[in-house]
Amino acid sequence: MKKNTNEKLTKEQEEILKTKINADKSDSALHRDINDLDVEVQFKTDLWKAKDCVIQIGYKLVEIGRWIVEKALWLMKEFPGTSKGIAVGAVISWVLASFPGVGFILGPTLGSLIFTISVGAGVLSDLGYKLEQFVAA
Repeated sequence: MKKNTNEKLTKEQEEILKTKINADKSDSALHRDINDLDVEVQFKTDLWKAKDCVIQIGYKLVEIGRWIVEKALWLMKEFPGTSKGIAVGAVISWVLASFPGVGFILGPTLGSLIFTISVGAGVLSDLGYKLEQFVAA
C-alpha cells in the first residue's frame, strides 16, 4: 500500500522538525567559516553549493544541506584529528578496494581495519589535545 507523500504535517511534527534541523548560523557566518577553511577553492565552492540542498517533508521544505554543512564544519573545528583520520582512512580503504582482482577482498577486510585504526588514532589525538586543554584550564 502506497502512502501519500503530500500529507500535511501535524503541529507536533513541525515543532520536531524545527528543533531537530535548525539552521544555527546566518549566511554570512557560514560563508566566513567556509572561507576560513584551509582547502582548495573548488572544495569551498562545493560546500557552498551543498548547503542549498533542500528536501520536502510533507508540505515543509527542510534545509538538510545547510544542516549537514554546519555539522561537518563543527566536527572539523572541534575534532580536527578525528576528521583527518576519517579522511585518511576513507582514502586508503577506497584505494585498497580499487585494486583489480583482489580489491573485493582487500576493501572490506583490510580497508575496514585501516579505516578503524586511522579514526582511532585521530580520536586519541583529539582526546590528548582536549585533556591538555582541560589540565591547563
